[in-house]
Amino acid sequence: MRVPVLSALLLAAVVAFETPKSAGAVGAPPAVLVFERSDAGVRAEGRIARRLAVYADGSVLATRGGPLLGTGHLDAAEMRALTDIVTQARLFELPDVLESHASWCELGDASSSLRWSALGGTEVRVLGDLRRGSADRALAPHGFVEVIEYLESIPIEAPTTEAEDHELVSIEFTVEPWSVSDASPFDALLELEPLPWPSGQPPPHGNSFRAEGPTASTLFEAARLARPVLWRGTAWRLRAKVLFPHESGAPTASHPPQPARHG
Repeated sequence: MRVPVLSALLLAAVVAFETPKSAGAVGAPPAVLVFERSDAGVRAEGRIARRLAVYADGSVLATRGGPLLGTGHLDAAEMRALTDIVTQARLFELPDVLESHASWCELGDASSSLRWSALGGTEVRVLGDLRRGSADRALAPHGFVEVIEYLESIPIEAPTTEAEDHELVSIEFTVEPWSVSDASPFDALLELEPLPWPSGQPPPHGNSFRAEGPTASTLFEAARLARPVLWRGTAWRLRAKVLFPHESGAPTASHPPQPARHG
């Protein structure tokens, strides 16, 4: 049983709420939970990971199908409720990957994953379309879905200054060989031509790379529209995942940059 660990994390979160912030402090609170959903099998969604992170001080960051991060907040009571829901879901008893595909659906590699730091970094991933109202959602573990429903109920405010957020957000991309079946459903309407590899963007290391600023936004839109990208004379498809500050080291209004660690 890992419930005492959950209680310890909840106590730390309450302390984070009640401890005055010292002037000039640069340490960002730890991420308590990261939820990620990929709808790669749903063509209109594109190959974009939808993501949400909850931090120990109650701050929430989330993507909403775009390259910018929206913000939300949970008070101490709401953090306690989230902890209770996760505890009751008994995520640590579920396998790392759980199949829940509805047999009448063809959803490619759509999946949802939930990582809760209080369980030693335990991550549970359910394969299938877990969007609201989907058939797969009804097949997924009940406690897992309850956690998702709580996260979906958190009010998220859209970014206020687009130019500033473009500078702060880092996006991780994965490149994969392009095939005819990857053609965008928007192709007939938008006449999408392959996008040349952006000048100044280094080539991917292996099959992945990170980008920031306007270049990241351009490539993100290509991933969303299933638009091929030309690199070394070959067409590639992109998957995109917006990174949170604790993953990229980028500063935000809520989370300043973490000091560099050496050794």
